[in-house]
Amino acid sequence: MIKEARPAAALLAFLLTAPPAAATASLTCDADDRSVSLHVGAAIGHAGDFSAVEAKVAVKSRGAGAKPVELSAEQLVQRWATGRDVRLRFFRDEPAYSLDLTIETRGREDDEKERPGTYRLEFIESAPGRPTTRITRTGRASCTVG
Repeated sequence: MIKEARPAAALLAFLLTAPPAAATASLTCDADDRSVSLHVGAAIGHAGDFSAVEAKVAVKSRGAGAKPVELSAEQLVQRWATGRDVRLRFFRDEPAYSLDLTIETRGREDDEKERPGTYRLEFIESAPGRPTTRITRTGRASCTVG
């Protein structure tokens, strides 16, 4: 009888010490037009906290660095997910360039997953001996939460 009680006691101890389950949803945002290509991925917790943030942005305009810029949670300076709204703002400042990206979306009442919206990107490239290049682009973005 003692041998049978040990597994049950061990299971009970595990269940009592296990952390509560936290609901998370994945977030992806994309835009690909003649000016900009961007992809953002993240996990959103029940309390609106963001984790596992990854983003890649490429400015397609002449005069901007052709190499895509990668962004992480460190550059995510503003973020909120409340109700149907999701808003993200990334800022990265490097010696050769700075990038400021804002994505704003709003979910449709009939679809909780799809969130059409817009992006605004400001890219400033500077190099010694060359004029500073400032590019501002706006366009449509589409996010999915699920």
